[in-house]
Amino acid sequence: MEADRARDLFASCERWLVQSGIVAPDGGVYDGYDTVRRVYPRLYSESTGYAVSVFLRLAAWTGDAAHLERARSSGDYLCELQRRAGELGKGAVAHCIPHGSTRPCDESFTFDVGMILQGLSELAACEGDVRYVQAAHDAARWLLPFQEKDGQFRARRELGVGDCYQVPTFESDYGCLHIKLAIGLLRAADLTGDRSFVGASRRVCDWGLKLQTSDGAFWANTQRTHVFTHAHCYATEGLLFAAHRLQEARYSRAAEKAGRWLLQAQDDQGAVHQYYKGHPHGLFRWWVECLAPALASDATAQAIRIWRILYAQTGDPAFQEGVQRALRYLQSVRIKRPDEPRINGALWYRMRRVARTRWHGTMVFSWPVMFALAASRYTFDADLDAAAMCEALF
Repeated sequence: MEADRARDLFASCERWLVQSGIVAPDGGVYDGYDTVRRVYPRLYSESTGYAVSVFLRLAAWTGDAAHLERARSSGDYLCELQRRAGELGKGAVAHCIPHGSTRPCDESFTFDVGMILQGLSELAACEGDVRYVQAAHDAARWLLPFQEKDGQFRARRELGVGDCYQVPTFESDYGCLHIKLAIGLLRAADLTGDRSFVGASRRVCDWGLKLQTSDGAFWANTQRTHVFTHAHCYATEGLLFAAHRLQEARYSRAAEKAGRWLLQAQDDQGAVHQYYKGHPHGLFRWWVECLAPALASDATAQAIRIWRILYAQTGDPAFQEGVQRALRYLQSVRIKRPDEPRINGALWYRMRRVARTRWHGTMVFSWPVMFALAASRYTFDADLDAAAMCEALF
């Protein structure tokens, strides 16, 4: 039953990625679809980086060579966007191209570039194309100056503003999400032989352990005002991959502790909420979140991947029970609208809940579907052991 449910979700996510129009003809991927304005708000570089990895996975998992061509198309789009980075610096990739424009924006985020680095490194390893090797190497080199000596990363460069980005939310300078940069940096080290990327990976992981609370949660950033579960999962994914590649027991222990915190955070519908332990915008917003919490499809899908790896590593049935509950939640927020091909088969990003009543927002985003696709595969593919699932993280 659980495997059938996971296969159904996998097929639905695959169809949506291929058929909905979320991938533009030039290979760029939109951040999402606005169901009210009926537009794709922007071509989004982070999602395009994920897409390279996702289509490579799909090519391997399904044997469909068309997915490999889709990975190349998205990789080519990112290489071209990198070429156009200009004053943002060699190796940078603009955050997005807004709706109605052909001009990239004037800012580049280190996290985005790290996710692009993952995809390009994998594509380069698969294809052996020097263009992808060079683009990956340039992206990795661009990241390094943003890392402080203690391992933490600054978040953004914006033309005319500079590199400082101190905001209360998770995407700020010195956020726990930057632990996930270890994945791309370690892949780039393997690809290029540049060992400085390994050192950078170790430093960000070592620094990130200091943001973990005694119960296993990761503070969103060094301001320590709240836990944003999506970013908590990013941090955990980075540690799982680094533990696998570097054989570092400290990272394994921290990842398991983080996974157990997610089990405690899971609600009776199988979802994890966006915020815990506070809110970036103050006490009143935190009270609203307690009254009508936001259930997060992206973090719930990420939690499934994390729990599946931890179940394979530890054998603790609590992780598998969490997977089953979360999978049921994702199925419950899958959109079944054959009359609306741009959203049919996708997931609602966020559900508000009061008691047993739920309602969704107006946006359908690309990354929760990509995470859910991988999460569902982890659930039913018996050939994926813990090492293979760590390698397949993106």
